[in-house]
Amino acid sequence: MIPASILFLVVLSFISSSWGDTIKVNTTSDGYLYLGAPTTVNSTGYYLDVGLYGTPGNHYSIAYAKFDTDLSFLEGAQKIYLALNLRNFVAPVFGNGPTAQYTRLDYPTSGGYFTLKAVPLTSSFPESGVNATWVRDNLISPAAAGTVVLQNSGYYYMDITSAVNNWIANPTSERVLGFVGIGSTPNTWSLNLGTKENNQDLDGTILSAATPMYLFAPPAPVAQSCSVSGNQLVMIFETVPNISYTLKTKSNLSDRDWVTVDSPFVAGPTSTTTLTVPMTDSPGRGFYRLEITQ
Repeated sequence: MIPASILFLVVLSFISSSWGDTIKVNTTSDGYLYLGAPTTVNSTGYYLDVGLYGTPGNHYSIAYAKFDTDLSFLEGAQKIYLALNLRNFVAPVFGNGPTAQYTRLDYPTSGGYFTLKAVPLTSSFPESGVNATWVRDNLISPAAAGTVVLQNSGYYYMDITSAVNNWIANPTSERVLGFVGIGSTPNTWSLNLGTKENNQDLDGTILSAATPMYLFAPPAPVAQSCSVSGNQLVMIFETVPNISYTLKTKSNLSDRDWVTVDSPFVAGPTSTTTLTVPMTDSPGRGFYRLEITQ
């Protein structure tokens, strides 16, 4: 049994990260464009509607967001993420026959596996003339700024550090991300992403809170508590949901390197994470820090 006094020998150390104030996205329109008929159909709404590219009939949509704001506060940040709020999935219900069109739309908030790809555009998103060729050349073929798999409604975080650093280094460059779906289960789904303060969901449900899309650099993890349970050290940290972290340790602060305790993990949906560390080799002695995974 480890005595309670051992707690005083456990030291927690936290890596700091450079970060600035939350920066919201200013969307010039919701960019809801049918690939087969490139016409803006939802330019006054509050959602980015993104569909799976290549679905039969090309009835699904791509989207874009333009960052008309000062990004200098993010300069030097260790990691920069795009915060995406998934409001719901769009699951078309089709009629009979292999070529039948959908008859209605359902709006489930869970159960999807939709892979969203974001690409930094080198020129402004065109208000017209978007077709399958444009999508292939500007969204499918280029390397992604980041991707994320969305499974349930709520906030997700896409690492787009390289893209934002490039915008900061080139202040006259276009600050536009294009979005396209590159995978989905089932393969007929698309999704709605909140972008600005919302008035109404697509299925008519009044929303009480804003669901902005924004850029941010996560703050350094904060320790809430530390305790010993049996032969284990239990640490509770304040963390950001869906951000990857790595716990590291040293036996002595004079040691040259921090050693990874375990594989990186992705924080869950709550604002805290509990980590349990076996302490059989050197009970109660150690220095720990939680880092945002590089």
